[in-house]
Amino acid sequence: MKSKKNSLIVICGGAPHPFLVHVNELMKDYEEHIFIGVDRGAVKLMEAGFEVDYAVGDFDSVTIDERAKIREGAEVMNTFPSAKDDTDFELALSLIIEEKIPGDIYIYGAFGTQDYGRMDHLLSNMWTIYQPRFESLVERVRFIEKKHQLGYLTPGQHEIIPEKWVDYLSVISLTAVENLEIKGAKYELPPTDFAYPRAQISNEFIQNEKVHISFDSGLVLVMYVRERKSMYDETNYRVIP
Repeated sequence: MKSKKNSLIVICGGAPHPFLVHVNELMKDYEEHIFIGVDRGAVKLMEAGFEVDYAVGDFDSVTIDERAKIREGAEVMNTFPSAKDDTDFELALSLIIEEKIPGDIYIYGAFGTQDYGRMDHLLSNMWTIYQPRFESLVERVRFIEKKHQLGYLTPGQHEIIPEKWVDYLSVISLTAVENLEIKGAKYELPPTDFAYPRAQISNEFIQNEKVHISFDSGLVLVMYVRERKSMYDETNYRVIP
């Protein structure tokens, strides 16, 4: 019998249609579950039937009634002024550090979809983890959307597990990197130095073979991408382990 991991932290942002449908399945792998709603994301979590442990933000995107619902339903509600240095998402990550909350961090509703959401929010949320103050969270974070999943890698050797629903595997350096190597994918990359961020996109898994990624310095983003327009079998959909 597979042993359960200790703690799961689910963060939900306020983008339309957060892909929360698989959270219940994900929860089965963990002993403890912590839910953090970021601004309107707290409402999204409640609407999906989850109890909110922390609600964080300026709550400028919710109605008076929704704010009252959050205040009543959340275990802790941390309200900040709209004019502030940090984004609401940064406040949520800071909360995890300040409260010393352990566990894997899965983030929903941070990007929006092709038809909804804001590009500046997408870029801000993707780059937030690159801040030195969040360095301890880098490899704990996974962003989950319906057709995209992404996580970060720090220097070392990594195995990337294939998934049936994935069309493409993209490996994107967010900084200069040394000796970036990709093995076991359709398109392999010999050890290569890049002096600037470089996107190795639209790679593919070879059947059920794991992909091996290694590098000596820098920060790398790994993204699973689903492009096909036909509805895939969601029973084959799993989040990045």
